[in-house]
Amino acid sequence: MQLPSLLSILQQKQLFFVAISHVRDPYDGDLPKAVKNRYWDWAGFSPQDYESPPGSFGDHVENVIRKSTCINCWHVNSVESAAMWSLYSSHGVAIKSTVKRLINAVGSTREEVRIGAVQYVDFHAPKMKEAERCLFEVVVKRKSFDHEKELRAITFDLDVMNGKKRGKFVDVDVSELIETVYISPIVEDWIKDIVGQELKVHGLPDVSVKHSPLYSKDLK
Repeated sequence: MQLPSLLSILQQKQLFFVAISHVRDPYDGDLPKAVKNRYWDWAGFSPQDYESPPGSFGDHVENVIRKSTCINCWHVNSVESAAMWSLYSSHGVAIKSTVKRLINAVGSTREEVRIGAVQYVDFHAPKMKEAERCLFEVVVKRKSFDHEKELRAITFDLDVMNGKKRGKFVDVDVSELIETVYISPIVEDWIKDIVGQELKVHGLPDVSVKHSPLYSKDLK
């Protein structure tokens, strides 16, 4: 994330959940064509149950999902990813957390928030077990994005569905959420000092701030 996004989290004590219809990937939240065309069988219905043709019920589900779902995305990995720094935060920062911390951080909000790991599916030939997961959770993307190793928090909003806004803010316990803040490996050290000062101002003096060692020659 960029530095202003971190400051927003610290100041408002909220995470922004973007409407899935506003993310870069136009297929995010989409159901593979093979899934939509076979939705009747996999959902336990038959075409005779509805007057609409096969596939249209799946189209309706997809439309509702894309218009009402908001997501907050995280990268899950045991090591730093040069690709993720380059794609999403080349001159910014990254919050290090854990799945448990994320769950606890959103646990006090009045919003219903679900958390799940994204499944990467071959949209041209989805497997049965993959397709079943596609139908009920917005946790599916094309295999072209599997480098993201994404975990996403998911919530819903009718105002987003009605096109009134592009996402929503959800209250979080920032002291529970943030374990460490990493600074981009290509920015200068003074950014680290600024972030540390902001953490203290917002009641998080014990959160460590580290300069990413990704391009350091000091690796052992």
